[in-house]
Amino acid sequence: MRRVVIALSHLVERFPIPVIVVAIVVSVGLGVYGFEFNAQDSGGNEAFAPDTPELLAAERIGDTFGDSGAVPMQLLITAEGGDVVTVDALAAIQAATQYIVSESAIAGDVAPGSEQQPSVVTHLFPALAATQGTPPASDAELKAAFDAGVAALPPEQGQFVSFLYPSGTDPLAGPVDKAMSIVFLNAPTNDTFDALIERLDDMVTGLGELVLPTGYEVAPFSQEIVFTTQDEFLQEVGRLFGQAFLIIIVILFTVFWFGRRARAFRRTAADVGLTMFTIVLALMWVWGFWKLLYDAPNPMTQIIPILLIGLGVDYSIHLTTRYREEIANGNDVDGAINLAIRTVGISLVLATITTAVGFLTNITNDIKALQGFGVLSAVGIVASFLLMLTFVPAVRYLLDRRAEAAGRFPARDEFASGEGRLLSRLAGRAAVVAQRAPAVALVAALVLGGVGAFGVTRLETSFSFLDFVPTNSPVRDTAEVLLDEFAIVGETTNVLIEGDVTSADAWNAMVAGFQAATSVENVTTLQTENGVVALGDTPVTLVAQLAQEVPEIGQAAGAV
Repeated sequence: MRRVVIALSHLVERFPIPVIVVAIVVSVGLGVYGFEFNAQDSGGNEAFAPDTPELLAAERIGDTFGDSGAVPMQLLITAEGGDVVTVDALAAIQAATQYIVSESAIAGDVAPGSEQQPSVVTHLFPALAATQGTPPASDAELKAAFDAGVAALPPEQGQFVSFLYPSGTDPLAGPVDKAMSIVFLNAPTNDTFDALIERLDDMVTGLGELVLPTGYEVAPFSQEIVFTTQDEFLQEVGRLFGQAFLIIIVILFTVFWFGRRARAFRRTAADVGLTMFTIVLALMWVWGFWKLLYDAPNPMTQIIPILLIGLGVDYSIHLTTRYREEIANGNDVDGAINLAIRTVGISLVLATITTAVGFLTNITNDIKALQGFGVLSAVGIVASFLLMLTFVPAVRYLLDRRAEAAGRFPARDEFASGEGRLLSRLAGRAAVVAQRAPAVALVAALVLGGVGAFGVTRLETSFSFLDFVPTNSPVRDTAEVLLDEFAIVGETTNVLIEGDVTSADAWNAMVAGFQAATSVENVTTLQTENGVVALGDTPVTLVAQLAQEVPEIGQAAGAV
């Protein structure tokens, strides 16, 4: 490590101009090479999908059975301080569904309806069934028709109606201010997924512009709609990056400020600008290696710029403050830069190695997005180290040599008296506690550490598709209401059965598996005459349905 640091110090001292030129050319070259690649759409959720048996099974299901079928899109209707079992609510949901199935961009994606699975299932379908499709004239007539329609349904289908309302509520017992309707869409293929996302984005915009009865809102949600928020995610990352940039600039001005003369501001601004420019050069390395190492971008790596701002600034602060200390101690520019690199450089090498290795542990992660995040973070950290210990001192070497020769170099006592005065005072005052009351400081540290340890035990290593949806997005608000208050949220799970599926053993295994599904967490169940069954479509339910020869309207729920 010492040899590496000494070699860098010799390189800066002997060839400052070539160091600057090479650093800029290589960084800009990598940045230009990777810029167009990083400007591409980050794609779907493939980057977050590890190569697990479950995903391999999903691929075989698609290859064998095709992508036919229907996927549900929920419509959350809310009544501000009102009731969703009203004539106005019926008009609102009918206007929304009519727009989706005939006028919106996704009209052609709506699945063809059948008796077993209609294209649209609204929360008021029992009332329309009871009146044979004729809208009731008043709220009282609507509620009466709704009650009669639910009573006429088989018990399982009546239970399905309850899924369209918040759990634990009775739409006839009192006002319910929200409900869910379902529109079934054709399942997209990998080739049509991106185009569907664009159409869904247009549909969400158009639905928001519909004029509905006063007090009613209809908001769509599906896992495909989540991907329409990618632009919002990137905007959020850009906003955070800008905030981090400004905060770091303020901190650097506080750390680098010295003296009270006008040239103190110029020098401080120069050091801050040089630091931030070097961080941008390090980011260009990340962009270039991103394209070199990976075939597609992913949303996770959008966070790397924010990470590198904090890590890269540390290198600059250590190097610059050490250089100023040497100047204040009487060294000339050459000697000060050489000693700064050699003394601070070893510590920075160790910090770089430990931090980079920590991020590189993600190589063993099965999730591709985290693999790329770890590797590219390590690339950015190493780039920041190399640039901060070569490019920054080379620029400062040329500028200060010229200022020293021209007699414009600040007096050495200014460096000694001004360097980090505010931070030094704050650190000194904090040290008083440890000096005068060490027992109190020790107890406080142990208590805070204990609180932190307790917090670690409560951390969950779960992943949600909403983690990449901005907190202020309407899509996130809709999803959270559906997840928190409704029993079903339109997610399906396919089970692949391979082997001799015509054997008696296979049939018994399917029956046992379907029965066992009732005890699996988050699987929606129905109470039937034969007991509790899982809500879904299987060969077992198909045979049972054919044996009974009873068409089940509620079978539409099997894909919910």
